[in-house]
Amino acid sequence: MGHPSGSLVAVRHPLMRSFSVILVRPWRWGALFLLGVIASFAFAPYFYTPLMAIALSGLLVFIYLGQGRWQGFTDGWWFGFGHFVSGLYWISESFANQPSVPDALGPLAVLLLSAGLAFFPALAGFVTNRLARRGPQLLLVFAVTLGVVEWLRGHLFTGFPWNPMAAIWSGSPIMMQPLAFIGTYGLGVLTVLLLASPVLLIPGIGGRRGWVITLVAGVMLAAWAGSGAWRLSANPTTWVAETTLRLVQPNIPQMQKWDRMQARQNFADYLSMTGSLPFPDGQLIVVWPETAIIDADFDRTMGRRAIIAHMLPENGHLITGAPRRFLSDDNDWMVANSLFVLNHDGAIVGQYDKHHLVPFGEYLPARDLLSIFGLKKLTDGSLDFTSGAGVTTLDLPDLPAISPLICYEVIFPGSVVDSNNRPGLLVNITNDAWFGTSIGPHQHFAQSRMRAVEEGIPLARAAGTGISAVIDPFGRIITRIPLDVRGVADASLPQALNKRTAYSLIGEWPLLLMVLLVTGVVILNRYARYT
Repeated sequence: MGHPSGSLVAVRHPLMRSFSVILVRPWRWGALFLLGVIASFAFAPYFYTPLMAIALSGLLVFIYLGQGRWQGFTDGWWFGFGHFVSGLYWISESFANQPSVPDALGPLAVLLLSAGLAFFPALAGFVTNRLARRGPQLLLVFAVTLGVVEWLRGHLFTGFPWNPMAAIWSGSPIMMQPLAFIGTYGLGVLTVLLLASPVLLIPGIGGRRGWVITLVAGVMLAAWAGSGAWRLSANPTTWVAETTLRLVQPNIPQMQKWDRMQARQNFADYLSMTGSLPFPDGQLIVVWPETAIIDADFDRTMGRRAIIAHMLPENGHLITGAPRRFLSDDNDWMVANSLFVLNHDGAIVGQYDKHHLVPFGEYLPARDLLSIFGLKKLTDGSLDFTSGAGVTTLDLPDLPAISPLICYEVIFPGSVVDSNNRPGLLVNITNDAWFGTSIGPHQHFAQSRMRAVEEGIPLARAAGTGISAVIDPFGRIITRIPLDVRGVADASLPQALNKRTAYSLIGEWPLLLMVLLVTGVVILNRYARYT
């Protein structure tokens, strides 16, 4: 059974008459686009959380007033389009930092990507419009459906779970704590349920009990904050004995990073910065960013490794990124985006190849077709990067085992740890210089912070231009080097939790249970209506 028509609702409820103009295209589209833009300001680096409550409530009003079978889909699409254009504009910066690719393609790429990603909230709008008439069911169906489509966005077509709903809390360790129990997608559903509950205060949508549900949502939000504060106070950071992390952030602009004439000076900067602080007693783990070394033969020649060995203390290790060139079984040259762990002798004691590659960034999908139109990948070189074997744990002598994560591999919930060989440290190396001082690096850092809470494992993050940081397993920042700053920072290594988090054990079962619950509510409601 469908919704009552928008015009009838507007007549029945005088409060709605003031919206009659924007219920007509193209004003409706513009209003939904603007609501999507407003929603983007709830994420890093702004964290204006009340704006998400306004945006979601506004979207639900439009869905409620929707006419026609596809109106909910259209409403969700325009909302999503505005949201992603505003939240992902920073991607265009990467085109400006690659001379071989026209700058004009940047805005076009953002528009096309946003248009595609908008189909996910469009699907949520469609399902909500078709299944839920009003009241708590409207809110329930929308929240759970949005959680499902966010999961789909994180998995389909290689996945792109950038700025999931739960990420609006990533600036607050207190509010991030449910990640350890219900994960990113489960927390996203809870977020929508609570923040969008004010829509039930609107006459005709929430019914007589709308204010009660909204009040309960406010109490739940306060209880959530209180429980998060209690969990943090009850669990102070503990430390791995005599183990120090040293993060090196040289702040080298992207245009200089791959300049062969600048390579020697860049390498010298890494060495001098690494030695700029006294070496501590005990174990030292130095972390350089993704592709800090641009020599694709780094692992096969001893030159730079010998220099690094001379720089490291006897109890020191270096984790660094570098491309790795190798011959395939067919005797063809291939290249991987790799991470290496070196000891004080210059020997490679750990190596990992990035497995979750960035489409158009590290490889060109459908290369035979798209290359005809002159399209190229953004990274240097004519070869596409080759994907590694998958999530890996590197067992290192005298050190906690690490789970290496290169660049945006860290944004994928539930995919950062080998469950059969859990590490004591997550290491994320990245090169966010592609995106300058835009909001992109802030959002990337915020999402990496969420993985530490989900898994109960500390995270060390080294970014070429920032943000570099050490995060404890509760999401607290131990040390941080800000964006666009040249710096070195030392921090003791936080201890991972003694017991696995609930999320690391049960995965996305909370989301599945929410789906089953709401499906049951919808079925019972329909059965009651027709009996």
